[in-house]
Amino acid sequence: MKVTVNDIARLANVSQSTVSRVLNNYPQVKEATRRKVLDAIEELKFTPDSVARSMVTNKSNTIGLIVGDISNPFFAESAKIMIQRAQEMGYDIIISNTNHVDSNMDHAVQTLLSKRVDGVIISSVSRNSKTVKDLYDSGFPVILHNSTVEDTDSHYVVLDNKKGALLAMEHLVQLGHRKIAFIAGPSKYFTVDQRYAGYQEALKKYNLPFRQSFVYEGEYSQEDVYRFVKKLMVEKETPTAFFAISDQMALAIMDAAASMGLKIPEKHAHVVQKLETEGAVNIGKNNMYEFGFGITSENPFFGDIINPWDASVTAGGSSGGSAVAVAANLCMGSIGTDTAGSIRVPSSCNGVVGLKPTHDLINTNGILLSNTIDHIGPIARNVEDLAIILEAMTKKSFEKNCNTDIRGMRVGVPKLYFNERLDIHVENVYKEALRKLENLGAILIEIDIPFVEDPREIAHAICTSEVGYVHRDLIKSSLHEYSEGAKETFDKSKSMSAHAYIDGLNKRKQITSKITQLFEYVDILITPTIPVIPTEIGLKEIMLEGELESVDECLIRFTSLFNVTGHPAISIPGGLFNKTVPIGLQLIANHYREDVLIKTAYSYEQANLLDFYKKREEMMRTAVSSAR
Repeated sequence: MKVTVNDIARLANVSQSTVSRVLNNYPQVKEATRRKVLDAIEELKFTPDSVARSMVTNKSNTIGLIVGDISNPFFAESAKIMIQRAQEMGYDIIISNTNHVDSNMDHAVQTLLSKRVDGVIISSVSRNSKTVKDLYDSGFPVILHNSTVEDTDSHYVVLDNKKGALLAMEHLVQLGHRKIAFIAGPSKYFTVDQRYAGYQEALKKYNLPFRQSFVYEGEYSQEDVYRFVKKLMVEKETPTAFFAISDQMALAIMDAAASMGLKIPEKHAHVVQKLETEGAVNIGKNNMYEFGFGITSENPFFGDIINPWDASVTAGGSSGGSAVAVAANLCMGSIGTDTAGSIRVPSSCNGVVGLKPTHDLINTNGILLSNTIDHIGPIARNVEDLAIILEAMTKKSFEKNCNTDIRGMRVGVPKLYFNERLDIHVENVYKEALRKLENLGAILIEIDIPFVEDPREIAHAICTSEVGYVHRDLIKSSLHEYSEGAKETFDKSKSMSAHAYIDGLNKRKQITSKITQLFEYVDILITPTIPVIPTEIGLKEIMLEGELESVDECLIRFTSLFNVTGHPAISIPGGLFNKTVPIGLQLIANHYREDVLIKTAYSYEQANLLDFYKKREEMMRTAVSSAR
């Protein structure tokens, strides 16, 4: 039997009007009387009729919430917060879901009005919704969330969608992306319109072409987006990044990419995580030769990297962007990878300091080239900065080695190979460096180089075999997206026999042992970093002492040996050609003796390179001023 107000009045021995005042929280009730009524309500388990009460008070203490898609995490999380806040204020919320269908909006509004809600919050509604306009014009309380409706003065809460989209695009551009697809939604929504505007503004700001084929405009359908991405990624021109208007659309992109064998990175390389853990600030990614496949900085997708000393010559590679960023004072230091010289060569070409450490000193997890001869190391403006970065990468102490006393340091000077077929300007800088080391108290010792076969052949046998294996999944799914140069590398990898690979590994073991034995007699070796001054951009071959040599092979002639053997090697500035183009020196030490390299390099730097650094700063300031 239903409990009535009369039942409560009899049990509490008060009038029905007094019970009504307590139920409606009137203040003109004595506390003792209020307590008697509340005790009677609890004993009889009375539940007020909210509809009847609302008819009398014209207030239901309920709010309607209309969302476009409650399965969307954004709307679900927003609804959760709204419900929590409403309950704190004594209100309940009734949720209605439209699935982004306009006719469902009409039905939702009428249903909520029939429930006598006190007001409505509407999330995601068409900009020209007649239903919302009529509701607002009637004077009914309406708040728009994440939406606006044209020709109304309704209250609304929205983000700065245009600015947010611009910031998202700027992030992608700073990562090096130039071909960015936009996954939108129905243009009738305010958020879509504003984010599309931010996308287009970013393209104009960075002088990027607008490609209609890169834009999805349609319903909020994961199936449709999935099909769009699958179709787009087999076209002749494909994007390198996607900007999705919502998390659900992003999931559709990821599903499409996965179905095509395309991988979306889930985390940073180990060395990046290490640096960030130590407090380093990652300001972006640098341009480089595609996948580190070359020793120049000629990139067919993002454009060539410009040497800030002389735009007509190579910046070196493959970590050319890293060296240029450091030389141009864009950062304290940068990260490079080195499979045949890709840290040391660009460091030499750009007049900075670059270290290829002992092979397994720094974890190479996250690097996609060669498992056994790839290295990761720092590039910096000077030796002390490099030592600080190396400490963060390894958790070992290196800055303490920055002292200038190298008296008695035994410096090995190779008799053969490293002093053959040199550009005369490089040879002069090298000989002058030997004299300067002697002036610092070092002892020069001529040594025989313990190999007959060109070490580059060993490096090619190992690296060419491994690179095809590392990229095997991408080769199957996305070979058409690689440059012609990369495809040639993969073709060579396919033709490389297991016998050639194993032979390369065996020869590496032998030559590593022989180079290691040299350090029983010397503390370090010194060579030029590269045999020539930085070559002109686009040059394919170079003549030295009557022999024609490819530029790619020439630039790695003195560096690739130590990738094969895993010995640490550092490139430091040696001098300038024609007062504008840097020439580098390479120092090599025994395994895990980076401390000896840093000590020797620092001593040489402090005695001989401070004027060079001043010249570099002047050059960079001039370059920046010209760019402005």
